[in-house]
Amino acid sequence: MKPKFVLLFLFLVVFSSSVMAQFQPGNLMLGGSVSISNGATFQEGNMTSTGFSSSFNPSVAYFISESSAFGISPGIGFSTQQAYRDGESFGDRQYNSNGAISLFYRKYYRLAEQIYFFFEPSTSYSGSNWGDIGSRGFTVEISPGVAFRISEKWLVETSFGGARFSRHFHDSGQPNEVNTRNWNLNFTNFGSVRLQFLLQSQKQ
Repeated sequence: MKPKFVLLFLFLVVFSSSVMAQFQPGNLMLGGSVSISNGATFQEGNMTSTGFSSSFNPSVAYFISESSAFGISPGIGFSTQQAYRDGESFGDRQYNSNGAISLFYRKYYRLAEQIYFFFEPSTSYSGSNWGDIGSRGFTVEISPGVAFRISEKWLVETSFGGARFSRHFHDSGQPNEVNTRNWNLNFTNFGSVRLQFLLQSQKQ
């Protein structure tokens, strides 16, 4: 990580700590993502493979103060893949299903008019099954990001990296289970742009 980026990040955190965000306690923030993809891979020897995948990851957060919210984000996914040789199916079609549940806390700081810095610790548990191989694991993550309030009810946001630790267990039916651990620290990897909808409390 470049030293000047570290200094800029620390400056934003320190500066924004005295400028609180303005959200209403009791409001809900709705978001999430939906993805569908279909593709094919071509190999030498007239071998090809086709695949389809889809995922649905909604999220909802509840504001407990003018600058912080707790949220939950469940997720499900499905994919399939089939190999072909000379135009004929080859081998069994492979299926994958996966699911996850994530809990997160969101802290906002206002940097300027309608511009916010946020800090999000989260933890998630996930599981998947691909053919005879199953896996399960958990992830603990801390992610910073920036949000732009484009209207009273809409936010546009993106995150940039963070710190992540994950632990996964893979079971293929063999006597020995395979375990993996991973640490990752990266504050230069910008994520995708997301929309969040603010649902006001009926008490307001």
